[in-house]
Amino acid sequence: AGLAALALLHIGYRLRVSALEKRRRELEDTVRRRTADLENEIEDRKAAEEALHRSRLSFSAIFQFSPLAVTISEETSARMLRVNEAFSQLTGVPAEQAIGRTSEELGFWERFEDRQNLLLELQVAESVTNRELAFRHADGRRIVGLCSCTVIEAFERRCLLMLIADITERKALESELLAARERAEQGNRAKSDFLANMSHEIRTPMNAIMGMADLLADTPLTPRQKRYVDIFQHSGQILMRVINDILDLSKLEAGKLALEPEAFDLPEALFQTCAVFTPQAEEKGLPLYC
Repeated sequence: AGLAALALLHIGYRLRVSALEKRRRELEDTVRRRTADLENEIEDRKAAEEALHRSRLSFSAIFQFSPLAVTISEETSARMLRVNEAFSQLTGVPAEQAIGRTSEELGFWERFEDRQNLLLELQVAESVTNRELAFRHADGRRIVGLCSCTVIEAFERRCLLMLIADITERKALESELLAARERAEQGNRAKSDFLANMSHEIRTPMNAIMGMADLLADTPLTPRQKRYVDIFQHSGQILMRVINDILDLSKLEAGKLALEPEAFDLPEALFQTCAVFTPQAEEKGLPLYC
């Protein structure tokens, strides 16, 4: 009986030891897996931190060396948290003087209400792009900027990120071009008015001359005289057409001139054209064939 009891105790002990050994191995496996998971998590976290660090460096480089003026200011107070070199060049305000002060204190906005209006728009839109706004340089000069902005989370608070492209020179050039175009249009209108007045002034004596030529044609004439009167009348008609063409110039410049088809006698037109130049040809002893 004693040996049997001892044998049972021995068997129980061995089973207990075996169970403990199995549990130890399970715990060791669990520790190894957990350790491996922690190592992977640590590596992932390190990689994420390195990527975040690189991203911050990239953002910082882009922010600082951007050719556009870039500002980050508190959304509500408008206090400047960060500005880049281009902002200092645009406004004449060094970064160390700008940071910590509000844009209203800096006198940066020509109308500070424009910033409030941007924030109101950003309540219903993710961003505002290419908005033309006016600013002031430290020396008082007016600056025209093309602005884009959005609300971001930075420095553990809501901030307004704004980018400004200086278009002051471009706007000045546009104004000069508009003024030049207006001067050109005024010159064209003056030219048209002058030509119209001149044509009317010429038309009055020409009507009298043409009337006298018609009266002369009704008198007894020799064939040679009649030929000269015909040339006189035809030349007057040509001159009247030229005067009418000058009057039509203003219509042409206004885009209101309409072309109308008109039948004509080509041989007669050629003959009359040659007749106009016959006296000059005869004076120079040149033959003129029509």
